[in-house]
Amino acid sequence: MTPSVLSEKEQKLAIETKEKFLVALDDPVAQIHTFSSCIALSDLTRDGEFKLIIADLGKMDAASLAVNSPSSVKLKVYQGTSLKMENTILDFPTGVCSLFMDSNTPRVPVVAVASGQNVFLYKNMRPYFKYTLPQLPVSEIEQQYWSLAREGHLSPSDLRDRLEALRQNPEETIPLSTKSLKLIMMTNADVMANFVNLHRVSAITRHTVITCMTSIKKCQTEEDAVSCIVLGTENGDLFILEPETFTILSKFEIGVVPVFLDAAGEHDINYRITIVGRDAKLYNARKPQSWETPEVKLLAELSSQAVGLVRAGKMFMVGCMDQTLSCYTPKGKKVWSMTMPAAILATELMDQRSRGFQCMLVALDNCQIRMYREKFLVGILETTHKVSAMKFGQFGREEGALITVGEDGSLAVRLLRRVAKFSERELQAGAPEEQNVRLNIPKKTKLYIDQTVRERENSADIYRAFQQDLLKLKLSVAQSYKKALEKSLTPVAASEDAPIKLSAQVMGIGPMFKLMLGIQNTSPNKPVMDVMVTFRCDDSLYDVKKKLLQLGLLVPGLSYKYEVFVRCLTDQPISGDIEIFVFKATNCVPLVANVIQMPISEGSAI
Repeated sequence: MTPSVLSEKEQKLAIETKEKFLVALDDPVAQIHTFSSCIALSDLTRDGEFKLIIADLGKMDAASLAVNSPSSVKLKVYQGTSLKMENTILDFPTGVCSLFMDSNTPRVPVVAVASGQNVFLYKNMRPYFKYTLPQLPVSEIEQQYWSLAREGHLSPSDLRDRLEALRQNPEETIPLSTKSLKLIMMTNADVMANFVNLHRVSAITRHTVITCMTSIKKCQTEEDAVSCIVLGTENGDLFILEPETFTILSKFEIGVVPVFLDAAGEHDINYRITIVGRDAKLYNARKPQSWETPEVKLLAELSSQAVGLVRAGKMFMVGCMDQTLSCYTPKGKKVWSMTMPAAILATELMDQRSRGFQCMLVALDNCQIRMYREKFLVGILETTHKVSAMKFGQFGREEGALITVGEDGSLAVRLLRRVAKFSERELQAGAPEEQNVRLNIPKKTKLYIDQTVRERENSADIYRAFQQDLLKLKLSVAQSYKKALEKSLTPVAASEDAPIKLSAQVMGIGPMFKLMLGIQNTSPNKPVMDVMVTFRCDDSLYDVKKKLLQLGLLVPGLSYKYEVFVRCLTDQPISGDIEIFVFKATNCVPLVANVIQMPISEGSAI
């Protein structure tokens, strides 16, 4: 996709933004494929130099995914512009974060990598610990089927058919183990027999996988304070782990699969976790009181599936697949929403704590990274590749560094200049420049001052007169409405037995006119019968060819059209009214009426 054409103001802003960054690394052949959640920046050796940590998914082609072989998945560490070390990961990663797990000295952070059903912890870039999610309960019916197959009472094909029927049970959805799901996907009889013979003795276990991960401080707010790992699972659960014993401190049942997490606060004091689910909804989990049960509340429903979640201050910005960027309060109220010029690929928070400046980075499909402070556009950074993942933070000894990974596997590092400043003014939206020009307001005249004094001295009488006029207006409206109901002048009949809607239109220039009548039964399920239409007019002016129409059965929901011809009998340039009444044959009171003001006949003049 070619970059989109920028306006003159955007081009100027793009040039200014480019001058604020210094390109430290641009490697188009790095062959790195990852997501924003799998990138972290951390001072691993506590020497004051921050390293870049990337969980590289390797070559994401169809052949690699089909055999589920993550042999090329590696955890890479960059120091400066060179690759320092790398470790092989056993499964595809879903998140990487750096945190402190204990208060021992020297304070060395731990790198946590969520992969499959495990969380791998690395300390000094060496394997340190592995945490596995607790097993899920297995269906008793599934265990009975495998027990029968183990005893030889079920053949492999019969076992597969029963497991398939159990999975497709319309009355109750029963989750199956991975072993049973693999057997269901098999079609060859010999392959099924070998699989059953190999696994029928092994125990049946059911695991879930980690979909997203973040961290939250345990009891202090310092940078090197002990933190807890927060995990979201495919089973729709949210776990908060104790950092030293790796036990579950808190568990929330979301009910949907979480895809993005954002945690704020301290676990032992008060915290709030914002969750974006796979059902395109925004949820919130907060610390429960001692007498409460942990629960997750729905905050808002997004316009489409989310691409990224960023928290700036107390507000949450969510980028969606329909090219919209929306801002929500902690209670789920939408503050604003804007449409991007291209599809959103990634989002990230740019936080300059030394200057107190925060803005949101939005990577678009047109090779742009747009910077928004609230809803104000403060910068446009043009890239040579589409950015699929990015991270902003301290890298090396520089306070501000933007790490970008392209869809083609390229890696780029841009350092923010220390003298760079971003304007907080809006580029496009808002008031025009002419509004800032002071108006030449005339001086207050003596008449204006006298009027002000009169209103101040007689405020009670003026208010009383206003209220009296308002009540007269309300009374006049109510009387007109009552008159319209009594004479059936409303376009829709008020009767519940025959709710008829009438519309009329005059066609022609004269002396012959055509009345187009539209009649509709607005009842949801009740037909109407024995309905008639009649006309009343000045016989000296108009001649209605058919003054009485007898309608048939009116089916609910259908619109019926009728034509009635009217001849103007005078050559004078005058016009009159024709009244139309719809009534039932058993009652002379009209159901609905309409008055048509006829136009002046122009046919005689022609």
